Amino acid sequence: MNGPRVFVHRSPGLAERKFTIRDLSNGQVSVVDEAWLADATFEVAPAGRLRALREHRRTVHAGIFGTLLKRPPRGLRCDVAVRYQPSRAPYFLSEEHRPVLEAPLVHLVRGTAYIPREERWL
Repeated sequence: MNGPRVFVHRSPGLAERKFTIRDLSNGQVSVVDEAWLADATFEVAPAGRLRALREHRRTVHAGIFGTLLKRPPRGLRCDVAVRYQPSRAPYFLSEEHRPVLEAPLVHLVRGTAYIPREERWL
């Protein structure tokens, strides 16, 4: 029940808490309130980040590549917020301030991306 490979970014409007999804196979674009992605990769274009910092304006230069899921999966809980702030770091950061480069599952809702918590052995 997997869908197409897509690129997702937060919609540019500051007041909007929606996501823009671009289908990589046909270029179709849609705007949604909520989405689920599997096998996700978080990417930031370095040149786009530098341009955004230099011009002090929001640009689309970061987002998530992944497989769009038609319905929420069972099992994993996505409870760790992931954010991208160009002035802080050249990559996405978890709420624990750890770099996030990929995730098995991503829940996009209310303008924020959430991933499953990492299991760590002590």
